[in-house]
Amino acid sequence: MSTFHDTREDLPGRPDDDKGAQPTPKAAVGFPSADYRPDVGGDLPPDIRRFNPGEDVPTNGFVLVAGARRQGKTEQVLEMLRTFHAQKRFTTYMLVSQTLSGYEEYIPANHSVRDMSQLPTIIDKQIDVAEYNAQQTEEKDMVHSSVCVILDDVIGDVSEIRKQSSILQALAVQGRHIHRDDKLKKNEFCVIFITQRLAGIVPPVIRNNCDLLISSRMSNRKDRQTVIEENLTLTSDRAGIQVSRDIFDKITTSKPYRFIAIANHIATRRGYGDYVMYADADPDSPACRLCGTTDDWRTKKKRIHF
Repeated sequence: MSTFHDTREDLPGRPDDDKGAQPTPKAAVGFPSADYRPDVGGDLPPDIRRFNPGEDVPTNGFVLVAGARRQGKTEQVLEMLRTFHAQKRFTTYMLVSQTLSGYEEYIPANHSVRDMSQLPTIIDKQIDVAEYNAQQTEEKDMVHSSVCVILDDVIGDVSEIRKQSSILQALAVQGRHIHRDDKLKKNEFCVIFITQRLAGIVPPVIRNNCDLLISSRMSNRKDRQTVIEENLTLTSDRAGIQVSRDIFDKITTSKPYRFIAIANHIATRRGYGDYVMYADADPDSPACRLCGTTDDWRTKKKRIHF
């Protein structure tokens, strides 16, 4: 009877009585081992700073805020809006929301709509302002008009992509060019797009053209993978992807309701600290009226539709 002979005893990584467990070639160059566990929570890397909406949201920016329900997306947006208001950055704020909820103390009812059908009109008016200012020779004759549009969960499922994606794609790709010819450089058109899902809901052309991505710890694995692989990775090898996962996990688990902010518009990336930040919001901050006249604030609130 023949005896089975194991020829694998000399392969790297196979334990024996004398040497014990030996690292495989991949492990030797920094690849995660089978028993790897990410270091989540606790202190953040020293080069990861806090997100500052006043400095980190670019002019004419397209901001994508992603997170499952009740994870603090609205609070993150309100934190941005309060900062913008303190800077007097925008003259008008427009809310597009199916529920019209969460912004009642910030945006008057007549600046809130349930769908995006009025957006083309708003864009055309801003282009008119830019063209008018382009013909002026003195700044005192120019019109100051800066608009911030908040799109709150306007895409709820795949069926709505066909209805809404065209205007969303136009805003993501061409929105920064609305004030291209405007001589009044403080005029701008900013979009804040809020969504509960990324993968399979938000088209790639919109995801790839966002200037800033602010994300919670998404409950869906595909959504987390989308954030990490499309926005966060610094190097393309396996070890680089794992480091990006670690950074995502550490930031989003280091504190309740903490988001990760990724500045996609920054072209020069030599380290994660160049474009990765953490975003905290203070839910106890007092509300402020962002825009509108006294008559605007007398407008009766619209009923919630089911």
